[in-house]
Amino acid sequence: MKRQPKLIAGVDISKHTLDIALISDKSETASFKINNSAADLRNFVRGIKEQFKLRNADLAFCAENMGLYGIFLTDVLIKMHIQLFLESPLQIKRSLGLHRGKTDKADAIRIAEYARKNFTSLREWTPPRPCINKMQELLTIRKRLLKVKIILKGNSKIERHYLDSVSAENLAAHSFRSLDAVTKDIFEIESLLTTIVQSDETLSHLYDLITSVPGIGKVIGIHLLIYTNEFKNFVNPKKFASFCGVAPFPWSSGISVLGKTKVSFYANKELKSLLHMAAMQNVKKKDSSLAKYYQRKVKEGKNKMSTLNALRNKLIHRIFSCVMNNRRYEERVN
Repeated sequence: MKRQPKLIAGVDISKHTLDIALISDKSETASFKINNSAADLRNFVRGIKEQFKLRNADLAFCAENMGLYGIFLTDVLIKMHIQLFLESPLQIKRSLGLHRGKTDKADAIRIAEYARKNFTSLREWTPPRPCINKMQELLTIRKRLLKVKIILKGNSKIERHYLDSVSAENLAAHSFRSLDAVTKDIFEIESLLTTIVQSDETLSHLYDLITSVPGIGKVIGIHLLIYTNEFKNFVNPKKFASFCGVAPFPWSSGISVLGKTKVSFYANKELKSLLHMAAMQNVKKKDSSLAKYYQRKVKEGKNKMSTLNALRNKLIHRIFSCVMNNRRYEERVN
């Protein structure tokens, strides 16, 4: 069993500042605000270690996973060999229940309380390998290019409807070369991502397991490798489903039901969208087990979107089952 540190720091990360709440093993709290920079964070850690006479093992940090904004926090703490836990905002929110009001200072305190309450079950954050960092950078560029491509394409259907054919063609011609160049750039990035996966034995093996699940193709396979950090940051399909906004949770209080069962607003919308497309692909294959499940539930009167969400959940569980059991997916024959 993990030994709880003498001091736990909850960190609320914003673009320019870090709000830090310290909770001791005696439940005493203290709040600080520093610049979101490597130098300020390094000085802060050194200062509290000296002030409270702490060793590295006596201190742990917990924060919400804020991507690029948290890069100084992760780099400094890893280099100083101090425990760091990065959790999803939804996980923290659901663990602590309802709170009134919201400030950065209060959020930092709540994160520290969450870490102290759940310390034994928290997984220490593992920094990604350089190949995963490189893939993340390429994926970020790909997202930007896809947005540019959508803008350049414009709303061609509406233009063709309201304009004569010559005017519509002239309008499209002005952006043709740019659109062609962006499309080529996207293709090149996707080729680079595939090359990185194929050239690394671990990534190649995981990718093969993931894409053995029907409906899971190249793009979602690469996203899963990156967002799970090669399945080091997520080993539980339920937690990953929650991260993707696929796991529904009830809205209720006591004996009063406040609303329908819903998925979280804190979802990773990109992953959720990709899983939705994978679910739709399975529905179109009428002989697949997921298509049969979907058809059966709809006939029973189940809501179509709720049933599709159940398919997304099943896909996640199938992917994790393949990875955890180190086996390619095999469709059951009824």
